[in-house]
Amino acid sequence: MAVVVAIALGVGFLVATSVFASTTTIGLQLTAAAPLTKADIYLENKAPTKDPSWFREVSREPNIATVDPVYARTVEAFGQRQRGTANVLSLPENPQARWFRLREGGRWPSGPAEVVADDKTLAELGVHVGDTVRLRSKASPMQNVKITGVAELGFQPLVGVSYRFYAAEAFFAGDTPTVALALVRDPSKLQATIQRLENALPGPVEVSSAREQSAAAAGRFVGGSNALTFIMLAFALLSLLAAVLVIANTFSILLTQRRRQTALLRLLGAHRNQVRNLILAEATIVGTIGSVVGTALGVLLGFAGASYQKLAAGGLQINTLALLACNAIGVASTVIAAWFPARHAIRVPPAQALRTAPDAMPSRQSRRVVFVLASTLVIIGAAVAAAGIRTVAVAPVVVGGFVSAVGILTALRRVVMLLLPVVERGFDRLGVAAEIAGSNLRCNPERTGSAVTALVLGTALIVALGVAAKSGQATVDADLQTRYPVDLSVRTDAPVISAETVRAIASLPGLSITAALPETAVELPPAAGQEITTLLGAPSEVIREAGMTQLSTVTPDRPPAMLLPGRYLAAAGLSEGATVTAVVDGARHEFVAYASKWADTTGPTIGIVRADILSSISSTSTQRTVWAIAAPSADRDALQSGANTIAAMDPSITVSGALSERGDIANILSILVNMSVAMLLVTVLIAVIGLANMLRLSVLERTREISLLRALGMRRAGVRTMLLLEAAGISLLGAALGAVIGLPYGLLGIAAVVGRRAALVTDIPWWNLLAVTALVVLAGMLASVFPSRRAARIAPAEGLVDE
Repeated sequence: MAVVVAIALGVGFLVATSVFASTTTIGLQLTAAAPLTKADIYLENKAPTKDPSWFREVSREPNIATVDPVYARTVEAFGQRQRGTANVLSLPENPQARWFRLREGGRWPSGPAEVVADDKTLAELGVHVGDTVRLRSKASPMQNVKITGVAELGFQPLVGVSYRFYAAEAFFAGDTPTVALALVRDPSKLQATIQRLENALPGPVEVSSAREQSAAAAGRFVGGSNALTFIMLAFALLSLLAAVLVIANTFSILLTQRRRQTALLRLLGAHRNQVRNLILAEATIVGTIGSVVGTALGVLLGFAGASYQKLAAGGLQINTLALLACNAIGVASTVIAAWFPARHAIRVPPAQALRTAPDAMPSRQSRRVVFVLASTLVIIGAAVAAAGIRTVAVAPVVVGGFVSAVGILTALRRVVMLLLPVVERGFDRLGVAAEIAGSNLRCNPERTGSAVTALVLGTALIVALGVAAKSGQATVDADLQTRYPVDLSVRTDAPVISAETVRAIASLPGLSITAALPETAVELPPAAGQEITTLLGAPSEVIREAGMTQLSTVTPDRPPAMLLPGRYLAAAGLSEGATVTAVVDGARHEFVAYASKWADTTGPTIGIVRADILSSISSTSTQRTVWAIAAPSADRDALQSGANTIAAMDPSITVSGALSERGDIANILSILVNMSVAMLLVTVLIAVIGLANMLRLSVLERTREISLLRALGMRRAGVRTMLLLEAAGISLLGAALGAVIGLPYGLLGIAAVVGRRAALVTDIPWWNLLAVTALVVLAGMLASVFPSRRAARIAPAEGLVDE
């Protein structure tokens, strides 16, 4: 049963990946080309035209039932809670050409001030049917539109904007469409109709079948989803590797227990090949059962995952060849895992197997050879990975990391054998039950090493991912602080920024400095491609907090300092410390120019002087910009959310700075990490099942030992404690070694991704590592519950009689 469960989980993961990929591929096709699903003919005007009715010529074709233009406008949407970029798409006038339904109680938009939206858009903007949303675009000023219904799309739109609305053609007054969709009266004459339209319409208008365009549009999206499939496939194969380790350990224990049965078969004339084939046939049967169970489980999980991501609009899609391949891999993995224990079992001479002596341990020489080979792989892999990091090449890092990981896993049993005496000495101080538990672990080092290795594999991957994500976020934050010294820069297009907006920004938790900066118009010497028209005044608290040493230093015999973008100084041919003349309010003033990132990355190209200097040279200054600097301990996710809320309240402001860019990166990292950790937990689950199986078989194998302990006075609680400590020792070794191995691999992975684009910042999530270790140990101890109950039920006299 343990083998069936292990192989079912491994194969189930593979099948789930296949079903997820197949289902989401069709779902993405519908998502990418939803407006085309109800159309027959696709028309695109390749040449710019000012005629908004160019598509009307198509309606003269007798087989054309209706033709509708396709409009799209990108706008900025302001809701109750959020503000973001949105797409507004046109709806066909013909209801038969519409590709989604409205939820009951809503109605289709009929005028220029009405729209419908999907659930996600309404929820994130904090609006409902009947509410008003403000939209603004470059082509039109701010307009209020009413939500008249909820679009039941059946999928999650994949677009490069936050929100999506659908409106009637009247909303797009003044726009010229480049695409139109047509329905035909007789579908059997579709190709003939397309041919006649190609001949009748002018050259710039291309005519094609809507189905062909749908496939082309889907291909662009599906290509981008392959990376996700490859990631899932990699984790699935790792889970299958953990299953192979569990199966090999299980067969090793089973064949040890059946040593006398194997010897009897040999004495009765069975050849080694016959005994081996018997074992492999057993593995084939069990592997087949596990693969079939895993296939059924994987189909359900794969479709559930696609449905959860709202990418199953096309229904369940199954690739039969892929499912057959997954089953074949499952059976083959089981047979391969049983092959090595079978080889060891048939090598035992019949006479030796009939004795009660324990298994012969591998020779020291063979263990030494394996350890040297594994060490060589680790050294070679580390060298290749290091070379990849130096040359900023990801492929060598991946190959080197894989080679070194194989070497580490190969040498891990030897490492565990060296650590077992340390564990045993630690257990010796915890009482009789702990002392016996430590002795049992050391008496079966190969078996213990296999169980530990499976746990190390899952734990190391989770730790590596956690370290990479944490250090990656720290690296991103540090890089953003370098490029965006201001965490939050808010600027208004109005003559002066609203006092209410300034107060709202200042009330955000976690900000150490919030300051409204005075500014005035300035004329500086022209530079090629660079023009500075705005001069900001930095208050003393901003200068002090930001470390603007040039502005804080006052020299009586020299002009005051001005911070300018480095690219401006280069274009103007000015060096650091050169004198530059600025014209403010018609008067000329001299400043000493310094290059500074503060003038280079805070929105518009600007110059910065001290606020008191600006007040002394300008009587027309105003406040249109607010700078905010976050405290080191601030919750940047909360700050980002608060800034979005403020942006939704005041349509006149533009928000920029480190927090604005950090939000998108943090969301991507969070999605990848959560998905990957969920997948890797399957690997740990397989390892824990293997540990439970090893303990259960160990109880059966040690019936005499346990009954003797009971006869000598050990109580049932002591037997349970003994098994519990054995599981705890194995789990603690697996979790600790997994953390030690996974930590450098996580840093290696993020270093390969960052390369020379940013300086790597190491941020180790120690509390997370401790939590992972504790959870693995707890899971291992839970795995001992049923085996320990079975052991505690052994009566003192049971197993003391001869067989």
